[in-house]
Amino acid sequence: VDYYTFSIKSILFSVFVFTIFILFFRVLTHFILDRYRSYGGNIKRIAIIGYDKMGISFYKTIKNNTHLGLRSSGIYFYKKKANNYKVPVNGSIDNFFSNSNTYDEVFISVKLPLTVQKQIIDFCDRNLISLKLLPELVNYEFKNFFIKKLYNIPFIEVNQLPLDIWYNQFIKRAFD
Repeated sequence: VDYYTFSIKSILFSVFVFTIFILFFRVLTHFILDRYRSYGGNIKRIAIIGYDKMGISFYKTIKNNTHLGLRSSGIYFYKKKANNYKVPVNGSIDNFFSNSNTYDEVFISVKLPLTVQKQIIDFCDRNLISLKLLPELVNYEFKNFFIKKLYNIPFIEVNQLPLDIWYNQFIKRAFD
């Protein structure tokens, strides 16, 4: 009795075809998503707080790479500086607090004073706004943080929202 009806060649050929299909599907999906984001779909409105080197560099990066799906209208400042960088200014941090309901994510520069950073972090935690830091990776003693990178600019994700945890996502999907 012949238990194996498939030859090794047919199994390897099937694995090869499946691998090619998955690679093609992933490339096609990324291409379509990049095009869709370039034209304004599937975007996140973000606030950048900190009119300094890191904030300006991050703003220019997202302006030059629209396929990332991030949009910002300018940078909020802590202390007014001269606008030498040709980057739009949205106003002070107080303006951010009054307009915070229009943002999906907040990126703050670590060059802000620690009291201001803590104030913004607490505000974002209370309002369930995702918060990320634009670091110059020196000394950090925050609770839990995750270091990620957007092209050549590192940022630190400080707070983890309830739906960022895998089992909460599963429960929500099951409920929906």
